[in-house]
Amino acid sequence: MLGGYESSGAETATAKADTQFDLVKLFDFERRQVRNFTFCQATRRLYVSFTDNNDDWLYEWNVDTGKVIHRYELGKGYICDSVAISPDGKHLVVGCWPLSPSTLQCKTLIGDNASRQITEHLASRGTRTFCPLFAADGSRFWLDDRQQASDLTGRPIAGSAYVSAAPDKGTAWRIESTKETSETHGLYFRDLSGKDHRLTANEWHDNYCLTKDHNFVVATTWDGEVIVWRTKDVREVFRKKIADQYGYLAYDAAKNCILLGDATNNGTTFLRALIVPGERAARHVPPTPDER
Repeated sequence: MLGGYESSGAETATAKADTQFDLVKLFDFERRQVRNFTFCQATRRLYVSFTDNNDDWLYEWNVDTGKVIHRYELGKGYICDSVAISPDGKHLVVGCWPLSPSTLQCKTLIGDNASRQITEHLASRGTRTFCPLFAADGSRFWLDDRQQASDLTGRPIAGSAYVSAAPDKGTAWRIESTKETSETHGLYFRDLSGKDHRLTANEWHDNYCLTKDHNFVVATTWDGEVIVWRTKDVREVFRKKIADQYGYLAYDAAKNCILLGDATNNGTTFLRALIVPGERAARHVPPTPDER
């Protein structure tokens, strides 16, 4: 039953310590090699594109039904390069990469999810829109230049540099890998005393999350593993190799599970979820006969 995140093909993986996690298949994308993977908690929609030069669509999936709700056409000769969804789920920004190496004219689209229409085509740009970002209230967004925000029509907003909040106690954060951070880059957890713990230097970009109860940090790695650390003692409690290499992660707070998208060209076509231990109802596990 997809709506309850139940699966007859569930795989059970054993934790390294005393915590049990379940890896389940939710539904089949029916194609491989996820390229973009963005989840909106407010609408429970998952936006996915695939590494396929013949597929110029961004797909909007309902994660509770396993159905495609809408497809945004990006235009022939382009594939989806990046996606950002406003926190309220009303708007999206899509960076598009040209397939022709001679063109190198990237473009950026703004979509309205209420009308399911692309409302703005920003002028062709020579640089990629690699990592767009919305403000918390969804009223503006930044492209890769964090010094200049734009409104929902793409018009620049004066005095709108993005200010990144400093890590707080009890949060996970990362230092990106650069020449200057060769000794310090990685995924960190700042415990309640304010001490920083480097969990791994092998996290795959920003594919990590902190569960809503703040009990676990979860990340995928360049080596195709999913790893879980328990925050109370900053101890690794689960590790499983789920792909040849890397993989996408998004946290579904409402159902307390981690959605996993396979990015490899020979991996699974299924959307999978790592179910976090907790109450049975929250874990989407059907009741046993004794519990009915």
